[in-house]
Amino acid sequence: MKKYLSASLAAITLSAGSTVALGQFSSDPASLPAVSDAAGDQTLSKIAMLADGSFYVSWNDAATGYDVYLQRYNAAGVEQWAHNGVLVGDRAFAGISGDYELRADAAGNAYLAFPQDNGNTRLVKMTPAGTPAWSSIVSPDTTSKIGARMALLSDGAIAVGWLEGASFRIRRVGADGTPMAGTLTVSETGHNPSLCDLQPGDAGSVIALWVRPFSNSFGASRYLRAQKYDQNLSPLWPDAAVGPGMSIYEPVQGTPLPLGGGTYTNAQGGSIQNGYFPYFQPDGAGGAVFCWYENSMTRTAFVQQVSAAGVKRWDTPYGRPLTDANTGPKISASADYDRTTGEIYASWIETNGTQNQWGTSAQKVAADGTLAWGATGSVVAPLDTNQEAFVNTVRRPQGGCYVIGFEGRPSISTSGVAQAALLNAAGAPAWTPVVHEVCSDTSAKGRLWTAGTPTGGAVMTFSNGSGGNADLLLGNIRADDTQGVCAADLGGVGGLAGPDGLLNNNDFVVFIDFFFAANPLADFGSTGGIPGQDGAFDNNDFVVFIDEFFAGCD
Repeated sequence: MKKYLSASLAAITLSAGSTVALGQFSSDPASLPAVSDAAGDQTLSKIAMLADGSFYVSWNDAATGYDVYLQRYNAAGVEQWAHNGVLVGDRAFAGISGDYELRADAAGNAYLAFPQDNGNTRLVKMTPAGTPAWSSIVSPDTTSKIGARMALLSDGAIAVGWLEGASFRIRRVGADGTPMAGTLTVSETGHNPSLCDLQPGDAGSVIALWVRPFSNSFGASRYLRAQKYDQNLSPLWPDAAVGPGMSIYEPVQGTPLPLGGGTYTNAQGGSIQNGYFPYFQPDGAGGAVFCWYENSMTRTAFVQQVSAAGVKRWDTPYGRPLTDANTGPKISASADYDRTTGEIYASWIETNGTQNQWGTSAQKVAADGTLAWGATGSVVAPLDTNQEAFVNTVRRPQGGCYVIGFEGRPSISTSGVAQAALLNAAGAPAWTPVVHEVCSDTSAKGRLWTAGTPTGGAVMTFSNGSGGNADLLLGNIRADDTQGVCAADLGGVGGLAGPDGLLNNNDFVVFIDFFFAANPLADFGSTGGIPGQDGAFDNNDFVVFIDEFFAGCD
């Protein structure tokens, strides 16, 4: 049995005068800690996970002109800087001007790229101490920019991209923040491209994914293209017959449908949804893995992998469908790639033809390309009248994946609760009931962002609350269907009290301090070494603490 600390116990004073840290992961889904609860809307949060389980969270503060803020957490979800974070970018926007980007390097530094109100695109490197190492304007002019994308490259450089007019641009920046000479402009007459994402390739290369419209008409079909650029920003993958980039999704009129008979009959072929800009993942070997859904004809979800040399894993105009049977429209698809096994975990929202019922399903694409979880995938949540949204897939290093998202509740028009499910490597639900509410507060929610932890858990952040006063919340989930901080995680570096997400000698030091101070956090066991507080401090507490310690936290 594992015991998890409630956030309500997180400020008990020690005899030595120190306290357990505030703001750690909560075991109570009705009371998650706030990343930021400043006045006005806090939105567009992102997570950058580090190898030791610590992580950064960034966001926009709408009340101050969508300024960019950053907070650092240890592996137990304890804030490392002042509450509500540190200001990284003072932008003074009247509204959201596209997206921004957060990344972190192996040394624990954070990087943020974002457009400014004066037409510049800025890149900032933040140290683990919460101070800027440098801040650099990377755009060569002050023409109005929309959004920013960024990738940390294998040669130490940083690639930054942004949308500018009828094109998007990419520029390399040195490790010291100095912009390099030359900026790549990607454009195509009559097919204005919109940058979706940037990810690192091999040998200092960068991979870009963008939306290519059939035409510049608002209602035109929208395709996906990608290209890999070397250190000189020269293309490495073969371009399509017309225009720049390799076709990732581009089923023209007459292309056979991926599921069942017939062809794409629309004059402009298939299309992804207007306003949809999917992310993708590097495969760790110089290539990339893509996942998306279409908004026409069969309306299914797909994956595609392109090797470092530019060879598609599935030589089709639309990659590999995530099901081999047409079970209805699929939306909000996401994927997480296992670099060790070559498997792709994916999940999506399933809906009926009239879109008045919704559910969630998942799939594992095996290394040989087959659908490991069957022709229709594994059902996470069957169709009902509660609408799902923002479904994320988080792979576990041990195999299997979390499916995390929002689900509406009756009388709530937008997403009401945050919930998660865990599927094992065979696609079977690991929990009973299958779905666990991570945040039971039924306030409106938005902009879910998730990240897997090195030990096999998951961390999430999202907006919670009505428009104009939405806070950012932080939650976690573990493989044993629990939330919060592991009970045996009592001490940090140097034996100081406060969870750090690690189990080591520091926890024993703090436990003994707690025990002799008769602190309730040392009351682990009752008679016979059975877990549970009994108000007494005796050998039973030592027995249960040691059991909890060696059982681990995930």
